[in-house]
Order: sequence, then structure tokens, then C-alpha cells
Amino acid sequence: MRPLTEKQREALEFIAATIRHTHRPPTIMELSLHMGSRGSSRRGLGHIEALVRKGYITREAGQARSIRLTRAAEDLLEKGVPSPKREVPLIIGKNSGELPETTISIPCTLLGASPDFAFRLDTDVRFPDKRIDRRDILFVEQSPDWAPSTGDIVVLEDLLHGRLTVGIVSKKYGLFALTPPGETPSRHELRKKDLLQRIRGRVVGLIRPLLPDDAPTPGKDPLDER
Repeated sequence: MRPLTEKQREALEFIAATIRHTHRPPTIMELSLHMGSRGSSRRGLGHIEALVRKGYITREAGQARSIRLTRAAEDLLEKGVPSPKREVPLIIGKNSGELPETTISIPCTLLGASPDFAFRLDTDVRFPDKRIDRRDILFVEQSPDWAPSTGDIVVLEDLLHGRLTVGIVSKKYGLFALTPPGETPSRHELRKKDLLQRIRGRVVGLIRPLLPDDAPTPGKDPLDER
């Protein structure tokens, strides 16, 4: 069997992990996004064609999500495939002009989209029908083709305090408004161009810790600390 390049091996592992976690193969565009190409499926298609030529996958031409692993691929990947991960810049309640201090590693199959950065608030915020805790990690996508719609949660510039915060988009009669935390919908209407200038990205996913901040350490009696 012909050996794989490092990128081809990464593509094969992503295909296998996607099948394992979602029970269906990725699309060409999903593979392209994972491999770092935005707005074009050519990179993903190139890797798929190479894997077909080398005998690691099969594919039905013209049929979506038709990729199948061959026995050679299963033998190569052995007993199991760890979900491939991607390092994403993490911003923690920082001034919007500062660079993130750290990154967060997330499984590529956890989110349908490939986020551009992660964001965590330094305080809890509440909206009329939802809340975001300070320990929640928001995954944010910056897409030039994004069409804002009512209910979208976005990360935006807090012009008053010079920081990043979150807001909810509403749309009426072709104009938009942003609702900051704890407030009623803004009456200040914006055109799409002006709205996008304020927004740093759209929230496409969220991770919420299950344990509270004061949860005892597993296996340790909290009475021992008294």
C-alpha cells in the first residue's frame, strides 16, 4: 500500500473521526474547512482523490457523503481513531485591541463549523430568554458571507468600555438592532454594513462546565477542609 503524506494522513483521520462521532462521512467542504481552506472545496477534493488513488477510501462520484473507509484504512488506523483537534485562540474578557494570551484545543468534530477564535466573558450576562456564564467558552466564526438574522448571538465591540461583549441580533423591515446583556432590544436601527462593523463574529458553539466553581474535588471529602 502506498504511504500517505502527513496532510493525507490528517485528512484520513478526520474522515474516520467524523464517521465515528457523527455516523456519517464529512462533505468535501467540511474536509476543506478542517484542512484550512475557506470558501473553496478544492483542497478537500484533492485529498479525497489522493486517498482514493492510494486505496484508503472509496467514493461514489456525484453523491454527497459517499466516502467509505477501506480495509487498508482500518488497518492503518488500527483499533481506534482519536478525534483530531485544532488549536483555537482564546480571548478572556479582554480589551478588544489586545492579543489572546492562550489557545484552547477542541475536537474538530465537536462543531459543525471551524471557529476562528474562542471567547470567555469575565462576568455572567443575562438576556430575557437566555444566559451566558463567565465560565462558558463561546466559539466564534468570522465569515464575510454571514447573513445576520434575528436571534443570532454575536461577539461585538463595547465602544463605551473598549472591551468585547456579547449581544443578540434582531431584524425588522430590513434594518438591524443589537441587544446588549440585561437590556431591552435597542431602538437604534442599523444597516447591515454598520452592524457588521461592530461585530467581531457570530457564536457557532458553546461549552458549559457542568460543575460549579465551588464543587469539591472528586474523591475528597469537603469536610476535611474545615
